[in-house]
Amino acid sequence: MDTQSKTCRKCGDTKPVVHFYMKSKSARSQDYSASLAGYSNNCKTCDKRLAAERRERLGQVHIDYMKNIDLRRKYGIGIEDYNAMFQAQAGCCAICGKHQTEFVKGLAVDHDHATGKICKLLCVNCNHGLGCFIDSIGLMHKAIEYLQTHASSVCEPAASGKVAENGAEKGYKPMH
Repeated sequence: MDTQSKTCRKCGDTKPVVHFYMKSKSARSQDYSASLAGYSNNCKTCDKRLAAERRERLGQVHIDYMKNIDLRRKYGIGIEDYNAMFQAQAGCCAICGKHQTEFVKGLAVDHDHATGKICKLLCVNCNHGLGCFIDSIGLMHKAIEYLQTHASSVCEPAASGKVAENGAEKGYKPMH
């Protein structure tokens, strides 16, 4: 199998094409599948270094710029809209009320998946929780009923003080 190589425009090294990113389909005006023109001009190492330098040089301006692009692409709102929502919610999750500083990631834009309508900002836990319940009010009600019935006894030992037997103690063999 013949391995194609390409020379990085930044460092000048000639490397196999696996060391170069493929250009996006929108950047490729035609099918470059068998051509080196379908690959980035810089190798992945140089691209990563250049991106890190750009992030360091621009700082918060770059972060805001990238966040604005992401918000517009995903939700059709800009960073100004996000910041207004953030201020209106005092930087807190609309469900649990915890402030964004209590989380590693920032607050997520919650939206109706059917209509795309923007709702509120949620922490990662609440946002994932809704997602796991497929935004279904019926499933959420069932989960609430389940917790009301079992929450106080789920983590408590049995009345005898013994922990329930596990599979090995019952003689069950693990399945492989």
